[in-house]
Amino acid sequence: QLKLGMVLVTNGTTAPVGAANTTIYADNAGSPTEWNCTDVGTGFVCNSTTNPKPPSTTDIEGTNVPNGDYAQLQIGTGTINLSNFDMLVLSIRSKATWANNRGLQVGWFSTGVLKGQNVAINRTGTWGFTSTNTTDYQVIAIPIANFNVPLGTTVNQLRIAGFGGAIGMYIDDIFLQN
Repeated sequence: QLKLGMVLVTNGTTAPVGAANTTIYADNAGSPTEWNCTDVGTGFVCNSTTNPKPPSTTDIEGTNVPNGDYAQLQIGTGTINLSNFDMLVLSIRSKATWANNRGLQVGWFSTGVLKGQNVAINRTGTWGFTSTNTTDYQVIAIPIANFNVPLGTTVNQLRIAGFGGAIGMYIDDIFLQN
């Protein structure tokens, strides 16, 4: 179990008031219901049907992802202000245990320019993730504050890049939460 925060559900309701998710990737549907996914390099495939997280029908698959290859998710039109969100949530299923000093970097961009800093998902222990678990999707919740994006900054892209050498994984169910 990983405590992410406290949510108030008031008497006579079935959901928290004001809480909302903004879908980035669920089934590679693209704009306007999801962000458009592009794979850069040879390691990622944005529309894999190999191991999607139910009830999805597609996932982002990484196979022998070399250092620097990335999957880029871009909003169809406009930008978003990250100050309006608390968490970036994504699910990852490892294909095999990642070697030491290998992992994923996640970062927010505005038309190709990094805003703030990348956040690393390492092989074990980062955000509760462990690459030795190859049978289940693991939910990773990264506080937006960890990206150090200045308040009021708008972005239109999310990049997930490999670092340190060849790793394999499936990524699905990516959303922003407030």
